[in-house]
Amino acid sequence: FDAGGNYDGGVIEMSVNGGAFTDIGSSVYNGTIFNGGSGNPNPLRGRVGWVKNSAGTIHTSLTQAIAPTSTVQFRLRLGADGGFGAAGWDVDNIAVTGVVETPNATVIADTGCSVATTTSITPSANPSPAGSSLTLTATVNSASGAPNSGTVTFLDAGSPIGTGPVSAGVATFSTSSLSAGSHTLSARFEGIPGFLPSTSPTYTQTIGTIATTSVVVASVSRSNFSRPVTFTATVTGTTGTPTGTVTFFDGVNTLGSIALSAGSAAYTTSGLPVGPHSITVQYGGNGTYAASVSVATLIVVETNKTDFTAEGRSDIVLQNSSTNSIAAWNMNGSTLTAGAVVGTPVAGWLVRATGDLEGDGNADIILQNTSTGAIAEWRMNGLSMTSGTVITTTSTDWRIAGTYDFDHDAKADIIVQNNVTREIRIWIMNGAVISSNNSVGTPIAGWKVITGANIGGDALVLQNTSSNFVARWSMNGATMTGGVNIGLLPANTNVIASGDFTLDGVDDLVLQNTSTRDVTIWSLNSSAAITGNNLISTPVAGWAVLGTGDYDANGRADLLLQNSISNSVAMWQTDGVTLLSGAVVTTPAAGYKPIVN
Repeated sequence: FDAGGNYDGGVIEMSVNGGAFTDIGSSVYNGTIFNGGSGNPNPLRGRVGWVKNSAGTIHTSLTQAIAPTSTVQFRLRLGADGGFGAAGWDVDNIAVTGVVETPNATVIADTGCSVATTTSITPSANPSPAGSSLTLTATVNSASGAPNSGTVTFLDAGSPIGTGPVSAGVATFSTSSLSAGSHTLSARFEGIPGFLPSTSPTYTQTIGTIATTSVVVASVSRSNFSRPVTFTATVTGTTGTPTGTVTFFDGVNTLGSIALSAGSAAYTTSGLPVGPHSITVQYGGNGTYAASVSVATLIVVETNKTDFTAEGRSDIVLQNSSTNSIAAWNMNGSTLTAGAVVGTPVAGWLVRATGDLEGDGNADIILQNTSTGAIAEWRMNGLSMTSGTVITTTSTDWRIAGTYDFDHDAKADIIVQNNVTREIRIWIMNGAVISSNNSVGTPIAGWKVITGANIGGDALVLQNTSSNFVARWSMNGATMTGGVNIGLLPANTNVIASGDFTLDGVDDLVLQNTSTRDVTIWSLNSSAAITGNNLISTPVAGWAVLGTGDYDANGRADLLLQNSISNSVAMWQTDGVTLLSGAVVTTPAAGYKPIVN
């Protein structure tokens, strides 16, 4: 505009809801409008307004706080005296924002009335992890200041990924959808009347994959051959829940791949061979989450102590007290499927225990000579003896208390105790060879080792024949790491054997009262605390529990009994609380008695 000095001038006024027009431009005016004289009056004389010469186009932005639903009118007023010495006022490119009805919806571009802008873009973080929220901030500016409206489009390699409104020259956009890798990002201000469009320089945004941690756990740390074992993998990320697939490995051998569900996957198998197994899980990752490998979890698959046929079921070994003959029965639950005389040792040799000394999946028979103290192995293949080897010759004061795999090599080790000194030793076995002869400790008078068991880890179970207390010695290999009393037995009651009746991976204890014949199970937890003291049944006269075994390969221990009157052999299935079923297996020939350790 050119108002001819201060004698002409203009103002902008607003009316709200039909009210009086009021001046709204005082913050942008540049002077006071004069009067031309008494004979040459200016109707706007004395008011502040736009006066003089603008020296070109000027750009003005006015913001007013208006109550919602209001009706607003604007007017531009030019006041002049009677002289005509200047060009006057040109008004162009009027835009209104923040209203329902937009006047001047079509604005003809007038570059002479618009200023160039510059746009820049900055990220909230670079690099940033995939899946996390990344905020992009665009800043728009010009020589005439920052625009207070308009839109910025944010682009990835030139393609729009989102928009943000401009306020005081700033627009933001947040996204968590960018995939892992490099992205070429930029921001484009779309322009508004008075401010030309502009695009920022590009920059490279690095989206990193989210770090993950994979963990695998086994349902049990020890398992008998053919018993199902479940491995559960859990994959966690520093944020969110990973998706994709995990692969389970036994050493370098692939077991199987399972899709994650809520970050977890489970794989169950009953096909692990006898021996130690190092199980790991590998998470393959995806576009968002990084791959990871778990630390190995170790599990030992063992032969059932009396499984002669590598079928995953306990079998029964018997010895005839008259003829000294040794027989083996192949079992399928309580059904005798096959039986054979294994051999007849010379006088003095008695079966004391069974266990897979060779680690070949077939239980072997361990004998002791009552005259010489010699201890021998009969190596078994099915119901046949393939060889016999003397392990060692020791004093007859030493008794064999049972077998258990203390060094986790899937080969049974032998537990012995001296009847005179009470010293307990563990022989770490490699076939018929004692690879390590270890003194565990010498308990005080009255303590007798009953069996090896898994009670919160490897353990020995002892009973004091005087006080009737029962104790657990925790073991690390052949070293005792601690002892704790489990409980006090009722009078005339003995610990017969151990076995997992509740399928919790912890062995429980089987008790029988010699007077009442009551058969009771102490359910134990991993701390050796008694969680259940359950009377299973009271058999009729003559029946005694000999030991335990998993004769139906369901993972739950069963009870083996024999009647001293009829010589019949029976089997009980129990869940540790009640007697589920019971059946007579058969009645062997006179003199035969099952040997169970």
